[in-house]
Amino acid sequence: MTRGGAPVDLPALRRYAIARTLASSASPADAVARLGFVQYDPIRAPACAQDLILRHRVAGYRAGDLDRAYAAHPLDEAYLHVYGVMPAAQAERLHPRGDDVEWRVEREHPGIGGRVLRHLRAVGAAHPRALAKALGAGATTSGWGGSSSASTRALDMLQYRGLARVVRREAGIRVYGPSAERSRAEPPSRRARTLLEMLLRLYAPLPEGTLRQLARMVGGRGLDDAGRERALARFVADAAVASETVDRVRYLWPADEDPREAGIDERVRALAPFDPVVWDRRRFEHLWGWAYRFEAYTPAAKRVYGYYALPLLWRDRVVGWLNATPVAGKLALAVGYAGTRPRDAAFRRALDDELASLRAFARTAARRAGDTGAGSMSVAWLFAISTAIWGSTWLAITWQLGQVSPTVSVVYRFALAGALLGAWCAATGRRMRFPAVEHARLAAWGAMMFGINYVAVYYAEAHVSSGLVAVVFSTIVFMSPIGMRLAFGTPVTARMLVAATLGVGGVALLFLPELDAARHGGSAALGILYALVATAIATGGNLVAVRNHAAGLPVLPTTAWGMLYGAAVAAVVALGQGAAWTFDPRLPYVLSLAYLAVFGSVVAFGAYLTLLAKVGAGPASYVGVSTPVIAMLLSTMFEGYRWTWPAVLGVALAVAGNVLALRGAQKRPG
Repeated sequence: MTRGGAPVDLPALRRYAIARTLASSASPADAVARLGFVQYDPIRAPACAQDLILRHRVAGYRAGDLDRAYAAHPLDEAYLHVYGVMPAAQAERLHPRGDDVEWRVEREHPGIGGRVLRHLRAVGAAHPRALAKALGAGATTSGWGGSSSASTRALDMLQYRGLARVVRREAGIRVYGPSAERSRAEPPSRRARTLLEMLLRLYAPLPEGTLRQLARMVGGRGLDDAGRERALARFVADAAVASETVDRVRYLWPADEDPREAGIDERVRALAPFDPVVWDRRRFEHLWGWAYRFEAYTPAAKRVYGYYALPLLWRDRVVGWLNATPVAGKLALAVGYAGTRPRDAAFRRALDDELASLRAFARTAARRAGDTGAGSMSVAWLFAISTAIWGSTWLAITWQLGQVSPTVSVVYRFALAGALLGAWCAATGRRMRFPAVEHARLAAWGAMMFGINYVAVYYAEAHVSSGLVAVVFSTIVFMSPIGMRLAFGTPVTARMLVAATLGVGGVALLFLPELDAARHGGSAALGILYALVATAIATGGNLVAVRNHAAGLPVLPTTAWGMLYGAAVAAVVALGQGAAWTFDPRLPYVLSLAYLAVFGSVVAFGAYLTLLAKVGAGPASYVGVSTPVIAMLLSTMFEGYRWTWPAVLGVALAVAGNVLALRGAQKRPG
């Protein structure tokens, strides 16, 4: 019962329900800790539910701030009664759930849970799309009756059981890693009390009937069918729980709170359909006198309020609802009222402020949703951009050789490219901060992809023609699939082997004279050795790039960091060599450096790494087969190259290999 004084009536419950949950927090993590749980929902109308919930509780909150805070704070995404995020210490108390029910995906794909978990432990973190490509597990029937990736459904199962966890989100997509070993479980009775207390503090004042419903939804050990009623009876009777019956509805709340002390403010708030203020529809109808419904999954002809109607709170009343619809690039806002529209000027001013705030918030949410990281350009265009630019860079590199050490030229190129790309990412609002463990991986990747690899390429071209280096580099189409097989278990298909053989054979015919000259050893043999080392290191860089994509890391910001780390590694090599830090001010060197930094690095690597994210290291490596062909076409136009029948046949074979590879890549799932 309540403490002494006047009884708690319906107006007091309304004010209490609003004031206690809409209290301000300093940060998204603080808001989650205070509420105990924030529900997720993927529908963006005009923003995701978790963002709409937190915008009223954290000053200056922007869409996606919760995702950005997630990795830096002890938070966990988890299933409570619904799906959302909670403090990690509370999520720990959900496990082990004691739920031995077999999931459909286990019946349709025996052993898939173990395969997915082993892959997570091997790579550290995995994006669902990359996981589906790596395992090729096929599809299963989803909970809505449709079809979904079996490996993605297995991730849901492992997360529910506490074996996997969400490590971050990228563009709203969950990226999973293995869970750490969990501490010993609490006794069922203690766990039940903890869970019931979480629910009460989240939704108080809470009708007793709703608490009973929530207990069934949570389930698991402690709130299972056998112990639920006993746990509820003990909890409701506890001195830490206060209660009052209002209009024949028994309400519960924490005894250390007094509903009669709650105050209200003069703001209008458009609430998410899953906001704690309005989540319980039975309580909503009792407190505010009308029946709000969430109608996103209701047929359009039967909707009363709209697809994603936001309940509209004014003072201590929910006076109506708001629908936000994108029209011609803007947000059209339509307000409906449950009864009479408030007529006072204070309401009109507060409503205008909320509509303007919601429009601005929706713009930031839309910009964030549009930045997917992997890009929307087709595989063919990405392949064409990479090939066309890199086909010309082999020639541009030769203009870098002469007065400046090859290693120092690599430093100049990637320091400039990394700085330009990093500045562009920062200016366009892309995330540039990463945890220390990711920076360690980015440093290793940059050393391979942009540092040692290119030092070896530049030295190779100092000994043999750029065309011959391109021939040797084309063997990456064999190295990459083998590396993918060893690192991730990706199958090496017959199509891939045939395409690789055609491509490399064609490039070899194209550069037959250079290969014949190299048989005599000397400088040519040393150049080929450098080229082979560069190819092997680039293969390792490709594998790390696949791992970065599997972990959901965005392409452009990580590329900027990788280039800067690569330049730093090349600088260390230059210092070790005792290279002179000179600069060639002549126009050919300056123009070739600018071209290699901007187009050969920023543009081409941006396209190539996006291609790598879409199709994997094996198919993407066929860029290495096409670039020599482009190089020879440019040589024909600018250097008077004379074609022979072996060269023509070589181009035909290389093109055939690439067509075969690209057709296979575009059929891949995801």
